[in-house]
This record gives sequence, structure tokens and C-alpha cells, in this order.
Amino acid sequence: MDKGDSVKNAPEQGTASGDEDMIAVGVVGATDPVKAASYNAQVLQNATNFKIDNSALYTAGGDVSVTNIYNDALLTRIPYADGAGIDTTKACLEGTRTEILDEIKGWVTTTDANAPQVLWLSGPAGTGKSAIAHSVARWWMDENGGIGSCFCFNRQATTRHERLFPTIALDLATRIPALKESLNKLIASQPALATTADVTQQWRKLLQEPLTSIVGGIAEPVVIVIDALDESGGPVSRSHILSILARDAAKLPSNFRILVTSRPLLDIGDVFRNASNVRPESMDKLSPLSTKDDIQLYSSWRLKGVEGLGDQDFTQLARKSDGLFEWARLACEYIKYAQGLLTKRQRFEELMHAEEGKELLDTMYMIILRSILGDCPRNSTMNPFRSVLRIVLSTLEPLPMDSLNVLHSSAVQQSQDRACYDVLHPLASLLSGVSDQSMPIRPLHSTFHEFLTTRDRSGPFFVDVEDVNRDLAHACLQVMQQHLCFNICKLESSYVQNSEIADLGERIKGCIKPYLAYSCQFWTEHVKVIPL
Repeated sequence: MDKGDSVKNAPEQGTASGDEDMIAVGVVGATDPVKAASYNAQVLQNATNFKIDNSALYTAGGDVSVTNIYNDALLTRIPYADGAGIDTTKACLEGTRTEILDEIKGWVTTTDANAPQVLWLSGPAGTGKSAIAHSVARWWMDENGGIGSCFCFNRQATTRHERLFPTIALDLATRIPALKESLNKLIASQPALATTADVTQQWRKLLQEPLTSIVGGIAEPVVIVIDALDESGGPVSRSHILSILARDAAKLPSNFRILVTSRPLLDIGDVFRNASNVRPESMDKLSPLSTKDDIQLYSSWRLKGVEGLGDQDFTQLARKSDGLFEWARLACEYIKYAQGLLTKRQRFEELMHAEEGKELLDTMYMIILRSILGDCPRNSTMNPFRSVLRIVLSTLEPLPMDSLNVLHSSAVQQSQDRACYDVLHPLASLLSGVSDQSMPIRPLHSTFHEFLTTRDRSGPFFVDVEDVNRDLAHACLQVMQQHLCFNICKLESSYVQNSEIADLGERIKGCIKPYLAYSCQFWTEHVKVIPL
């Protein structure tokens, strides 16, 4: 970015051209860039002959200077996936998973120019892939201050795949000035690229071309973490992303590293296992003994201070987990926060004697839900449970408690101010965000979503989501009808550009609630899938 174009004198007539978002006029000798809105009137009222042409300002008196500013407002046009970044609370406990973490760290920092740039870590649900992904992101970006990006897919966020590469590009642009400059120029000249849903165009224009054209390159490694790729939608929506990662990632500078985690789905495996630039790693290769020791260490840490439990019990719990960290996490939550008639010790014994022969996580979900709702829950209990959970599981982006309440009330067509809170708060060990009114609520693990929506797995706790899109579409339309209004952000003038409103972001957050933003964005998506 050129921050000091010289002023050129020329006897031109009073005409102006160029992109007003990309220049600012300041008084000679000013050391800081100033906004055109503040100074244009003062400077230009005394200039009788002038011309603004791209980045140079010509005046008869030669008494002003021009500073090029590639307005950051241009980057706000690129959609960013909120809530998809690193979550350090999900990282591995210190001292666990050291074997695989050391391998990944060695791959990141190797100077071998022939090292594959993509590492695919696959494994069954519940084995701790996401914890490893967040640990790598934390190690590189937080502890080492390295350049990178972390993007986590979520089964509910069905359109998040369209924001994968734009979000990564924006993350990297905050640390790579040359990339930021390139993106500003690109969006200024080709505005449609900011919002294109074409992932191939996104990759090529927002990442590949600008990164490979940086003069002198980037000296240090750049680490991109993509977690839960299997939750990015179906094979069709995922196919272009897979093709890009398998084929085009090799076109990035050789110091770029992309860590991808997923379940070993057929479409993902077929592409990655046959790609020369992808290094496949499997959680199944980890030593069962090492995994058991890690789970025992985690359990002893999580249940530290719980009366009546000791090392022998933690060993037994680790053995029962069968290598599933998610099961161990749920077991610790269930034991530690015991309520009702059973003591913590009795809950431990219940888990140790749970029936075998079923999926271990399904058994855990059954035990937890029965402890909350009862062994034979009544309709008066299950009707609100199903009514609320079908909304939570079916929104296309997770929503916080208050917004879920609004959508739910609209969907069932009656005001129920505490319905969502009363149902969701006891499910804190299974859902994230229930204890914070501003946080989106979503299943902590994708297997819980699958469990609830599969009748032969969840039995009495089955949640039928087959017809929910009709209710959500109706709710969205009702929300828009009730809450949309003229000048919703209370702007003082309609003649001012968005880029000139300093507090626009705060106004949007304050005036457009998440339930209204969701309704405006997704009502058509719900309508499209309603059976005719």
C-alpha cells in the first residue's frame, strides 16, 4: 500500500473521479491519515482548479497531500463464519495425546521442501480428533504467535462450507499485510468475488493467487486447521473442497501446512488416500495403551476431589471408555455433577455396570437422559423436550437461548418465555452454550444429534425433525413481520454510505437481534425443503 503519493501540480478544471473509498485527503505535514469526510470541505473550498484521479490529487496551489487508504470496509464485504474458530477449552489436557501431537508439530516445522502440505487425521466419532485440532491451533497461533487460521465445521451450520476459504483468507490477512492489500484491491475491482459461493473461485482469488504473488514470500510456516470436514454437508457440497485440498494446496508456498480432521467417510478417503500431497494419519494407529493412559489421566484430573473415587476407579473408567474420549468426558460430567437420589459413587457404579453390546456413546446418552427425564418419561415432560430440541437440532446456524425462545414461540404459535431454558439448562453436559445467554447452543458432539434423530437408537427420547422446516419457515416469516421496520439501525441520514458510519457494527448488533438476522437469511432455505 502506497502511503505517500506526491502532489502533482496541473491546471485542470474542477472535476473529480476515482474510488472515494480508497483515498483520503489531508493537510500538508500531517503525520496520520485523515478521513476525507473530515477534511474535503476545508481543503477543496480553497482550491479553484483541482482533479482527483485515482490516487493523486492535483491542485493549482500545491498545498495538499494525498494518502492512499485501502478502506478496511472493503474486507467487511467478504463473509466471515462467526463461531467457527479456535476454542481453547476443547484442546487436549496437558500431557495427553503427546505422541500424535509431536508428530504433527514435526510435520509443521520441517524444512523438507518435499513434505506433504496436507495432513488428514481420521478416526471414529468420539476419539478426540477435534481436541487434537484445537491443540495444534492453540500451540501454533496462541503459544508461538504463528500465522494461521482454525476453521471448525458444524453439522447444524449447513452453509458453512461456503465460508471456509473466505474466513481463512480474512484470518491470514490480519497477519499478512501484503495479502490484506491484495484482497482490498481485488474486492475494489471485482466486488462480486466478495460474496461468490463458488468455492473454486474463492480458493483461487482469495488465497492461491494473492499468496503465491507475494514478493519475497512468507518466511515462517503458515498453519491452517480444518476440523470436522465430515460435518461440512453431503458428498456433493464437499467434493469441490476435497478436490482443492488434494490437488491445489500444492500450489501454495511450500511452507503452508493444512491439518484436516474428519471421520473416515468413503468420499473423503477416496480423494485423500490417492493424493500425493496428502499425508493420511489415523487415530486407529495410536497405541491403545497410550490412549487408555491418557483417558485415565484426564479422568483423574476431571474428578479430582470427588469423595469416594481413587486411582483404581479411574483405571476402571479408562478401561470402560474403550478409547472414546467423548465417553470419558460425559462420564466425568455425569459423576461430578450428580443430582437426585444417586450419589457420585452410585453413578460411577451405574456406568461401570451399564449393559454391553450397544454403542458405548448411545448407552451414555441413554443414562444421562434417563437421569434428567426419568426412565419412563410422561408426555407432559417429553412434549416440551421434543418441541424445543427439534428447533435446536434443525436451525441452519446455532442460535443463543433468547433467540431460540423467540423462534420456538413463533413455531408453536404461543408465547413461552422460559420453555427453551427449562428444557435445555439440565442438558448442559450434552449441549454447549446453555449457561451463557449470548452463546449459540449446539450439541457438544455430533453423535448426540445423530442419536436423538434416529428412532431405533434413542427410543423414548427420539426427536422427529421430518416436518420441522415448515414450522421454522413460518416462524421466520412471523419474526420478520413483527420486527422488521424502516431505518432499523436508526441512522441519522440515508445519504451517508455504510463505510462512513463509524459505529455501524455496534448499531447492527444492538438493533438486529440474532433471531431476526437468522430469519432474514434462512427463511427461504427452510421453504425450499418443505415437502409439496
